Amino acid sequence: MSNVNNVNNVVIVTPEQKYSKDAPFCEPVVRCDGCAELILLETVKTIGMCPKCSSTKVKNVRAMNEEEMENCKKWAREKIIDHQWVALFEGMEIQE
Repeated sequence: MSNVNNVNNVVIVTPEQKYSKDAPFCEPVVRCDGCAELILLETVKTIGMCPKCSSTKVKNVRAMNEEEMENCKKWAREKIIDHQWVALFEGMEIQE
C-alpha cells in the first residue's frame, strides 16, 4: 500500500501550477506586442491578430493597471475567462 493520496486518479492542479511558465501555455488573456492592448486569447485564435492594431505578436500578461484589472474581473464574472487567473494578479481570494 502506498502513502500517496490518490482519489479516483484525479490530479489536483493549483492556479499557480496551471499558469506557470513551466506549464503548457493556457492563459486566457494576452498583451499585444504592438499596441500593448489586453486581448482575449480566443480573439487572437479566431482572427489571428490584434483587433486594434493588426499585430500578430502577443506576449504573456505580467502586470495590469487598474482599468485592465477591472476589465479582466468583468470577463471573469461573465465566465469569459478563468477567475483563478485574475486572482493570481490581484492576490484576491479565489471563490467558486
